[in-house]
Amino acid sequence: MGMFSWLFRSKRSESKSSHYAPLRKYYAFNETGNVMVCTTNEGAEVVSDALKHMFSDMSIFFAAMTKAIATHKGAQGKANSIYSSDAILKILGKSEFFVEAKRESIKASSSAVGDTMSKELTESILGREFGESRLHFSRGLFRTMSSRLEEAKRAGLEGDAGSIFFVCENILGLPMVSAVVVTLKSPDGKGRTTNGNPVNEDKGMAEILDTAEDEPVKGIIREWEFDKRTYIFISPRSISGVNFPEPGDDVEYETLVASLQEHLVPNSNK
Repeated sequence: MGMFSWLFRSKRSESKSSHYAPLRKYYAFNETGNVMVCTTNEGAEVVSDALKHMFSDMSIFFAAMTKAIATHKGAQGKANSIYSSDAILKILGKSEFFVEAKRESIKASSSAVGDTMSKELTESILGREFGESRLHFSRGLFRTMSSRLEEAKRAGLEGDAGSIFFVCENILGLPMVSAVVVTLKSPDGKGRTTNGNPVNEDKGMAEILDTAEDEPVKGIIREWEFDKRTYIFISPRSISGVNFPEPGDDVEYETLVASLQEHLVPNSNK
């Protein structure tokens, strides 16, 4: 059969050799929980220059975005918050460094309280399981989001609350950075018993997070709804004609902050 012998191979033998096995991933969060680094290599390894540059660019953008949001004052003269999902989405939506790849609604549930509950909500949102018994940042993260919505409700305002996760992946040495923006729809979750019967509670997410873990569990499963948007980060180094600050370049950094603040101005076309 000569050079065309591959056409007549047994399909059965081919299927046996076409086996894909998932790679084990290792992860670490930064102190605030906004940055998660994933790698297929355990422990410290030689990091490529491309990976260092991409992670550095992401960190600079995150710092500039945080400053832009925190120092921008709205129509009422009040500074905004990094927990404003509306502000985060405005910046990412108008930024040339991010492309929206996916939009979905997530229903995250937990029968726990306190730290365990916040960890399970984080796992549902990011679609990953973490080996730690608790994530040090998650309780404060969800408590702040819930409190933000509750304060707006008491003031008779339509509030928004969310957060951003930058997922920095090193897959066999290949860098990939994505941003996940989540928006909490309501601080009041839907409760049900393990048998599926609905339960009416007067507790919001913040109060349930403050509940001590050693208190008796009543067998209530609570569910909250989140909007989730995933963006792919495009390194500024791959875009021609773009000025992006190098570490230590204060002038370009402040220019970046100012340009991001313009995205927050109503009816801005930039």
